[in-house]
Amino acid sequence: MSLPSSPKHAPARSALERGFTLVELIVVIVLLGILAVVIVPRYTGFVDNALLASAKTAASEGATRLNGASQLYAVDTSHPPQALADISNATYLDLTAENTVNIGSFVVKFMEVSGTPPKMEIQALDATGTSVLYTLTVEWPN
Repeated sequence: MSLPSSPKHAPARSALERGFTLVELIVVIVLLGILAVVIVPRYTGFVDNALLASAKTAASEGATRLNGASQLYAVDTSHPPQALADISNATYLDLTAENTVNIGSFVVKFMEVSGTPPKMEIQALDATGTSVLYTLTVEWPN
């Protein structure tokens, strides 16, 4: 009785049947991890910079609207506005009771700042109106 002979080598596989070794898979996973560590913070930085630039633009648009409303009020009444309440109505700035207006995806808030000369603080808040993203201070338009 003879024992079946066992092959000394595994049968050769064709190039299409070969797979990746465990070491190759681990190397790829490690490289993907390194790429993620490098790329994710950069992407987050790009997103934050874009959001800040958009908030600055919204605050600047608020300042432009403030100047336009002030000029329109002066034409209508023959004197410049003395306070934000003079131009907050629907004819001029169309502000809410909280002195806010939506500009794009931002809530822009107008606040009078005392001093000489008087100033106006314009804040660009997130869409919910809870987080201040950028603040612009301008002189009160005359």
